[in-house]
Amino acid sequence: MTTTISGFTFRLTSFFFCVIFLFISTQLIAEDEVVEVSGKENNTISTLLNLVTIKGNIENDIKALSKRIANADSETQKASLKQQLAKLDADLTLTKHNFENISAGVDLTSLRSKDETQIDLKKELFSLLKPALDEMKDMTSKVRQKSELKEKIAYYGERLGVLEDALSNIDQLRQKSDSEELQSSLDSLADGWRKDRAFMSSEHQAARLQPLPTLESEAKVGRPRQGVGPGQVSAVA
Repeated sequence: MTTTISGFTFRLTSFFFCVIFLFISTQLIAEDEVVEVSGKENNTISTLLNLVTIKGNIENDIKALSKRIANADSETQKASLKQQLAKLDADLTLTKHNFENISAGVDLTSLRSKDETQIDLKKELFSLLKPALDEMKDMTSKVRQKSELKEKIAYYGERLGVLEDALSNIDQLRQKSDSEELQSSLDSLADGWRKDRAFMSSEHQAARLQPLPTLESEAKVGRPRQGVGPGQVSAVA
């Protein structure tokens, strides 16, 4: 009897040790994950701060170089300075793109074309649709209208999703940063994206509320043939 009790006590003690070990291991893993996430967030904030500083330095260099171009003594000197200015403009654009991408935390490729080409989103939309429209020249006008409307809904829907994720990420970064300069840069970026979101949301909603054109072939579906009543079968000559 004593041996049985001792064996039971040993198994019970072993069980408790296993439970305690698993609990401690789980806590340590959770702490490691928190530290990893915290470290990543700190690296993100640090990188954004560096980009803000770099952006400011480049903008100051551009201002100074522009003055030198205005006061250049010869066309040769002016041409050389303009080449340097073009390089600085390219560096500034790259720095802004890097800042935007890191701030957003999502791929901004679908939104980038508007900034690079400086064209209206509507024109961009129809430019993207042109190849498809060219292939549908033999189709009816209603078919083209229906296809364009569906593409427009998908176009704005995709970009609205990207903007929502980007704005959400910026809000989180802003709350975790103590730098007023970084917060100001994030606010400026978010303001521009909110304006884009408002326009896209309006276009998306208008497209969704617009009725799809009814095709003649679709209208005939379920419609009885002329001269043939419901439940009757037309005669074949």
